[in-house]
Amino acid sequence: MFSSIVKIVMNDLCNSCDCVFVGSSGTDNVVWAYMGPILSATFSALWVLPLFVLSKVVNGFWFQACALSHFSGLFLFT
Repeated sequence: MFSSIVKIVMNDLCNSCDCVFVGSSGTDNVVWAYMGPILSATFSALWVLPLFVLSKVVNGFWFQACALSHFSGLFLFT
């Protein structure tokens, strides 16, 4: 859903920037033909990245808490 919204916005942005693409509308279509699949692949690959980083941070805190509880209990019985 997010990638489709971004692709629509980028398509509208490319169509509204006629000052950048001075040539005919064929130039816009060629640029969009390359940009559409690249944007689609980028967003489909990178939407998982924030979840991955968040899981690493949460796991780091969780394993630290487990290690502290284990070693504090280990020294009580010796």
